[in-house]
Amino acid sequence: MDADLDETTLMSVKHIPFTDVRFADVRPVIRRVDDRTTIVGNALPLPAQETQMTAHLWLGAQRHGDRCFLAERNADAAATDPWHRITYAQARQQVDALSGWLVREGYDGSRPILILSGNSIGHALLQLAATQIGIPVLPVSPNYSLADASHDRLRWIAERFPPSLVYAEDARYAPALRALGIPGERTLTRHPEPGIPGSHDLGALAAQAPGPELAPVVAAVNGTHIAKIILTSGSTGLPKGAAISHAMMLAAAESFFTLWPFLGDAPPVMVDWLPWNHTAGSNGTFNLILRSGGTLYIDDGKPTVQGIARTLENLTLVQPTLMFNVPRGYEFLVPELEKRPDLANRLLADLDLLLYAGAGLSQDTWDRLEHLSVQARGRRIPIVSSLGSTETASPATLSWWGADRTGSLGLPIPGVEAKLITQGDKTEIRFRGATVMSAYWDDPERSRHAFDEDGFFIIGDAVCWMDADRPELGFEFDGRLAENFKLSSGIWVSVGTLRLEIIAACSPWIEDVVIAGESRDELGLLVFLNQQAIQDRCVSVHDPEALRQATSHAVGEIQQALAALNRTKKGASQRVGRLVLEHEPLSTSRGEITDKGYVAQNRVLALRAERVQALYHPTSDEVVLIP
Repeated sequence: MDADLDETTLMSVKHIPFTDVRFADVRPVIRRVDDRTTIVGNALPLPAQETQMTAHLWLGAQRHGDRCFLAERNADAAATDPWHRITYAQARQQVDALSGWLVREGYDGSRPILILSGNSIGHALLQLAATQIGIPVLPVSPNYSLADASHDRLRWIAERFPPSLVYAEDARYAPALRALGIPGERTLTRHPEPGIPGSHDLGALAAQAPGPELAPVVAAVNGTHIAKIILTSGSTGLPKGAAISHAMMLAAAESFFTLWPFLGDAPPVMVDWLPWNHTAGSNGTFNLILRSGGTLYIDDGKPTVQGIARTLENLTLVQPTLMFNVPRGYEFLVPELEKRPDLANRLLADLDLLLYAGAGLSQDTWDRLEHLSVQARGRRIPIVSSLGSTETASPATLSWWGADRTGSLGLPIPGVEAKLITQGDKTEIRFRGATVMSAYWDDPERSRHAFDEDGFFIIGDAVCWMDADRPELGFEFDGRLAENFKLSSGIWVSVGTLRLEIIAACSPWIEDVVIAGESRDELGLLVFLNQQAIQDRCVSVHDPEALRQATSHAVGEIQQALAALNRTKKGASQRVGRLVLEHEPLSTSRGEITDKGYVAQNRVLALRAERVQALYHPTSDEVVLIP
């Protein structure tokens, strides 16, 4: 935290009103089924929708054809405009041309199109072209192609979901294509690629005129057709392919408009990195922009030490009106905005709200965001969140009001019901409704186990009310059931809740933490230090002794903070007894961090089993004990 931003300063903004943003009325419907079960819904109706998601591209081309739909950084450094842009009218023409080629070549919905590349205009055009004629797309993480030299996971995906066609943006993906044994005639590239011989040139195909064969195929596609197969994270097993229909995407996009009517006041603008192989970017950000006729600037940065500079550069070029991010993204962004008031003022000037999802946002980061917004706007910009999964086509719950503290996941969106089931001291939440999938792709066995006897999807999360006497404040996350574990005493540990408390208590020294202790007497931590905070304390980052002393200071601060936190806790399931420092960063390529920035707790513990053993070894000199 900035030294000037003490707790009194941060708390002093709580009386300041929120910016004037139009939200819908909060009207939850709560029905008690029995002593253990409650159903929560939304009294706001889900409006009528279009026949398929791509209809919003057709409407956009008619109503605002000259408006920029998508933009990506211009590859030509000498270009006058740093962005390569495509309008709604241009996108419609190119999407129809690609659809026409797919129809003429005989591609249909029996097998998906595999997309290896990250977010790009080429990716978007092919996705829309395929889905409007009933062909599902299967986007996968670029890390499977570019960061994993073995390509084992990519091969598994191609075997489990055999593709009819593969899209590879450029020659960087040639090794992955060779590993898959995909011939050039079944490959599309953005431009001619000598490194991928025989591949089809998407740019040339998009310039063709569609023939008369296209219209009847497009007309036959409706809400029941599968538009996308989105893979689950696979953090607790092999990934599953959630079959996302047009109806699911339409309902999710329409819910944003119902709960956030301000989206109709002016076309939203976003600078967004959330990957399209995950539901938040694919079914959230992308479809919200498409439905609203807004503009999406594709951010080629990331919330990482290496990628945040590019994100900051992109944000200096565009003033967004909406920002969706994971907590890690805001944790990287806030210190930069505190150091650069000019950027903060410009970035926050037009923002209607900030949304975080995928994990919990620390109260410290929340407070600093509010302080920055008050400095820039004189008012607080609402910070909201949601809860959903790959299987719910992004949000199943959403906030549509200003809150004073972090935590609220909102309430069920229109057309979705939540089932709350009390089990001991935990309340499990499950979902059914318009945005919830009916099955995994070609996987009847796992589909059967995904739903309960009432048709509710078993998401695996626990929640509680922010205030049991005020349900209009929404749910609060209370841990991921699959991550929680028992100590040797048989007491459950609520990992998600405790993790947030630890990070907040040890700010700014901890970047992330993984909690261990299953079947043991006490909790232990694998700690990943915030290297930037340590370097900021050094007189010289090039002096090994200075770095050692700064690290030692950080460990001492963490030790004291955890001891203080322990004194507020009642039992062993909430107290930390020991920690070890992890010198190897969390790895995206190994699946320790998902593409959306969430730490896969169970996968980290499995991959670092030796470090967990060291944590509990009685003679290890690496272990730091917490009094």
